[in-house]
Amino acid sequence: VGGIVSERLAQISVKSEEIKLSANKVESRFTSDLSLQKIELQGQISDVSSSLKGFQDTVETSFRDGIIDETEKKILKERIEQLEKEKLDVDTKYSDIYSNQYLIEPYKTNLKDKYDDYTSKHEELKTKTLEVIEMEKITDVDMINIKTLFNNYSSSLAVFSSYLNTSLDVITTGKTNEELLKV
Repeated sequence: VGGIVSERLAQISVKSEEIKLSANKVESRFTSDLSLQKIELQGQISDVSSSLKGFQDTVETSFRDGIIDETEKKILKERIEQLEKEKLDVDTKYSDIYSNQYLIEPYKTNLKDKYDDYTSKHEELKTKTLEVIEMEKITDVDMINIKTLFNNYSSSLAVFSSYLNTSLDVITTGKTNEELLKV
């Protein structure tokens, strides 16, 4: 009887180690995936930030004399288009994260709120800049308003980026927990 019990305990111990190894593999796989997703996301956010900074530099240079000529208009419109392209990459990443089945409440609602704010700041900046460059003359009030819009955009992007990262953490935790239940 003692030999059977000892053998059974040894089998249980081996099975326990196999489960631990499987769980570690699952956690490692999802942690690695999370790291890659965060690196990709940071690259996309960095692209938007760089484009925003380049756009802001161009605006400040172009608006400095208070007059917008045709060449400056063209360059400013190109900068807006570049910012739009970079934002589209972030929009795609947002859609993927938002629609993920593992993103639960209240994280889903918070992410949408931050995305809506970011999108709103983007549109406000774009609209106001296009409006101002069509007037061809820039007032001090216009400059202050544009500068404020750039600051608001930058702040909103930072908050949105933080929520994207938090959402990726929530998704990874959900996936990991589901896989661990299968082990």
